Amino acid sequence: MKKNIIFLSFFTLIFICGIFYPIVNLLSKDKVKNLQNLTLEKAQTALITTIPYLNKAIQNSDDISLLANIESLANVPNITSCFILDKNSKVIIHNNINEWNTEKHTDIYNEAVMHRKEHI
Repeated sequence: MKKNIIFLSFFTLIFICGIFYPIVNLLSKDKVKNLQNLTLEKAQTALITTIPYLNKAIQNSDDISLLANIESLANVPNITSCFILDKNSKVIIHNNINEWNTEKHTDIYNEAVMHRKEHI
């Protein structure tokens, strides 16, 4: 009798886990997708509000204003780096000073060069 109860309890546990695992997995993927979209929207909003100031600083050759705007954009939550590239993937300005005047060819930099007209 005791063996049957243990077997039935184990079988019930496996059955419940088999039902709830796909449901939890689906819900967590949906939650991750929503958080990624929210993060992207926040970054785009911060970028859209900062671009006029960056363009004005570039046109006026105001290095201090340009650096301040880059730094403020990099301090937005969920934004880890902020940079300006030329068309050859050379970093002109980066929130990390060690990255200045270096050529970058990783995926994020290549994607930024590909979409350079999108946010100008």
